[in-house]
Parts: sequence; structure tokens; C-alpha cells
Amino acid sequence: MAIAYDSHSQGNGTGSTVTVSHTMGASDGAILAVGVVNNNASDVVTGVTYGGVAMTKLHTTVGSAGFYLTTWYLNQPTTGVNDVVVSKSSGAEQTYVRALSFTGGNITNAIYNASLGSGGASETVSVTTTVDNSWCAMFAYDSNATPIAASTNSTLRGTVQANVFATFTQTDAPKTPAGAVSMSYTPGGAGTVRTMFVIDGPQNVTVSPTVINLGMSVQAPAITAGANVTTVVIGLSLSVQTPIVSAVYDPYSYTPKHSSTWTYQEKS
Repeated sequence: MAIAYDSHSQGNGTGSTVTVSHTMGASDGAILAVGVVNNNASDVVTGVTYGGVAMTKLHTTVGSAGFYLTTWYLNQPTTGVNDVVVSKSSGAEQTYVRALSFTGGNITNAIYNASLGSGGASETVSVTTTVDNSWCAMFAYDSNATPIAASTNSTLRGTVQANVFATFTQTDAPKTPAGAVSMSYTPGGAGTVRTMFVIDGPQNVTVSPTVINLGMSVQAPAITAGANVTTVVIGLSLSVQTPIVSAVYDPYSYTPKHSSTWTYQEKS
């Protein structure tokens, strides 16, 4: 299964918690990423949950104008409609939240590029993937009033929140073989802070088959000439247990069963 965009949601508010509803599609390899920006002189975000499950912080990026961008992720989140809840130690400031979900991947290598914009007409951010078929996304925040816009190899998801907070995904197909990926956007001014991150592609798991030779000798009962029709049924039931395969994002096991019945019939 290739990585694919799933859905996007966004919201903002003040208070000790900010809640945004997000719909997560049902699929193997689901992943949720959340970007949080708060206008405060310190990082007041203490945690983020989705459906009551704690998310892992990927990075905190400090803006030059006194704001923080934190990026969080969760592999295999609960499917359906659930709340992203951002908890803060201080609730006075405005907090912006953007959630972005994918299917068919995971974040295991925690590759990202968190940096400040240079104030150019177009900003480019690059990362190097380490797994084939990986995909990239980016949260970007600008304290200026001019809206951020997508540029080369960037697709805007949702709308630009209050002209300052945007979410982009890689426009190109997942990167294979692994290597450098660049994404560009047009900033609103010189105060951009951004975090570009990698969703690792699905990793193939190879299982060596185990061959078991079964030796079986079957002796049919004697058939007396002149007797009635005799039917001898010889049954063999074979159960095969495959090894448990622990894929990166979808551990599973199954037990196919095979049975065969042979019928020996002779007439006098």
C-alpha cells in the first residue's frame, strides 16, 4: 500500500485546552500529524492527545517574533471522528492547531527539518528520506498578515489559517528510491517558522518458507471377492500455521487450514 493523503482539520482558541475534531480514515498504516502554534514567549504546550491517546512530540521550533511551533505525531490512531486536544500551562494566548492524516505509512525514523525562513520571495526546505516510497509534509507559520501560499512541490491542505498558518504535502509521488526531497512555499514575510517532516514508506517484510515433508503410508482393508460394494474413506486434515509477521505498521497473523479426503471404492 502506498502512502496517501487522508484528511485535514484545523481550529484555534484560547484557554488551558484547545480541541479540534478530526476524522481519521480506516486503513493499515494510518498516521496523524499535528502542528500547534502559540503566541507566547515560552513553549506552553504540555501535551497533545487524539482520542485520549498521547501523541509523541517530533520537534519544537522557536520563531523570531516570540512564538512556538510544535509538531506531534501518532502511528495507528483510532479511526473515525475523535478529538485532538492540546493542553497548555498558560491559556491566555491564541493557539492555532492543524491536524493532517495519512494512510499507508508511519513515522519511525523521525526525520525532519525545522528552521526559520530567510525572508526571500520563495522559501525552500529539504530533507533526505531513508526509506523507499516515503512522502513529506510541512507546517509553516508566518507572523505577518500576508497569506502563505504553496509553491514548487507543495500542495496546500485546507485553508491558510488566519493568513498565517498553513499545512502542505508533497505534490510529487512518494520518493523512491530514498533520497533528497525539497518543498517550497511563498511566505507572507520574514518571520516564517516551519517544520518539514517525513512519513516513512511501507517496509516489505520477507518471510522464508518452511518446508515440511510428510511421509504417509495408507493400508486399505482387504476386499473380499463377491462382497457388497465397499467404500473406504481415508481422510487427512492438515493445518498450516504461518509465522507471525510483524510489519512496521500492521502486525498480523492468520491460520489458513487445508483438508483433503480421498475415497477408495471397489466393486466385486
